[in-house]
Amino acid sequence: MTMTFLGSTTSGSSFSSANFTSIPATFTHLQLRIFGRATFNNSGFNGSIYLTFNGGGTSDYGFRHALNGNGSSVASISGSSTGVIHLTDTISDAGSVANVYGCVIIDILDYANTNKNKTVRAIGGADNNGTANFGKVTFNSQAWLNTAAINAILVGTDSQFAANSHVALYGISTSEVTGA
Repeated sequence: MTMTFLGSTTSGSSFSSANFTSIPATFTHLQLRIFGRATFNNSGFNGSIYLTFNGGGTSDYGFRHALNGNGSSVASISGSSTGVIHLTDTISDAGSVANVYGCVIIDILDYANTNKNKTVRAIGGADNNGTANFGKVTFNSQAWLNTAAINAILVGTDSQFAANSHVALYGISTSEVTGA
């Protein structure tokens, strides 16, 4: 397996989204790595990440699933999402302990394959030092019900990414023989 850095967005001030365009169709998978914090206060939950592919559309984002744990309980979420990939509780938000950021790794599988729909899976979380807005770890998945190759990704959150958040995109090449 080989990972190739394709670009990133980071800023000393808040920013609304990270936009990756002209993504080459030369890799097997894509991976987003986000170190971030949302400026929105989600009242006891962490911030969500939203992905839009190829400029969006309202009917091609399928059913989503999430499993969240906070150290004392587990919750599952399922439902549909219109117009975006919605990855729940993946980063810290304004209700979290000051200066605590969350991390999430998002895999976009077979993004250039025009013979099948796409699958997105994510693992993320944040620690809030046992406060009322406790830390979480979360696993998410969602389908993009479209066979088009993904050549653009818009990454957003509940409001804006807080200052010093970082969003990076990588292309992953795998071996035809081993899949690794």
